[in-house]
Amino acid sequence: MLNFSKLKIFTILAVCVLACIYAAPSLLPQSQNSALSKILPSQKVNLGLDLRGGSQLMLEVDSEYYIREQLNNLKEEIKANFRDGSVRSVPSVIGNKIVFSLSEDEQKKAAKKIIKKLSNRVDISENSGEFEVYFSSEENLLMQQNLIKQSIEIVRKRIDESGTKEPAIQAQGSNRILLQVPGVENSEEIKAILGKTAKMTFHHVSEKSFTGESGAGETDLERLYDYQGRSYLIKKEVVLSGDLLIDASATYHEGQPAVAFRFNDVGTRKFAQITKDNIGRFFAIVLDGKIITAPRINTVINQGSGVISGNFTVAEANQVALLLRAGALPAPLKVVEERTVGPSL
Repeated sequence: MLNFSKLKIFTILAVCVLACIYAAPSLLPQSQNSALSKILPSQKVNLGLDLRGGSQLMLEVDSEYYIREQLNNLKEEIKANFRDGSVRSVPSVIGNKIVFSLSEDEQKKAAKKIIKKLSNRVDISENSGEFEVYFSSEENLLMQQNLIKQSIEIVRKRIDESGTKEPAIQAQGSNRILLQVPGVENSEEIKAILGKTAKMTFHHVSEKSFTGESGAGETDLERLYDYQGRSYLIKKEVVLSGDLLIDASATYHEGQPAVAFRFNDVGTRKFAQITKDNIGRFFAIVLDGKIITAPRINTVINQGSGVISGNFTVAEANQVALLLRAGALPAPLKVVEERTVGPSL
């Protein structure tokens, strides 16, 4: 028979009592937790899917969209550099390639030099003056791997921001993500949070929006609509990106729900310069292809912050702020499988 000293017995009992106290919030009903919150710890043990049940979603990442976006971004850079370098050709995207034509040898050399300087991730082929610029198969694979990693990180931030803790998120194959959220049986809120890319960009509004001109045939213009159905011709060039935001929160502006935002140092400098150079002009804030607001710039904004006002409800303002804080998804996510999982233990 083992003999324990009184000190050992007291230590064991003290550890057991402390363990019971810290475990109690996870074991007691919510009503009793509220009554005992002054004497018991408030933090609960996070139970997994096996113990609590919850929702399981299989998400598919649109990698084709992402690669097309990268090609379009590169095309715009090439186009601008061709213009500055007096290369007389206008590149366009066809399929998964950037194509353009040149006949003069000097122009061909200048074009190749510009493209290689802009990106070392692409291959260039030429056939009788017809150029094709494309990502190699190795680069496509690397982009897909980085896309999955980045998407998982943004999904985790969005789920954590919504107040749901300890989601299980892991890659499945080359373009899918398995998401398990304990304790959430109705997955509609999760799907609403994940269903938006939340890509916010800032554009100049063309004067033709107010003169009645259609802008047909002008490749640098795009017609977008706001949430009230009003159309604007905006310049495709992104003058400021939501990637430079460091904070966003729901607020009120003139008595209506709105979203306040704040840029980092780089964004603050850019925002100040844009407002300084464009006083009196209209400036469109675009979220996922729709214009949220298109205010007139009346003064220089040096503080790097502003308010997005639109026809938001309180819930919509909170959701937009959450999405902007967590960051934009690099590509849209599609729910390809959904199930509610019961506790198995």
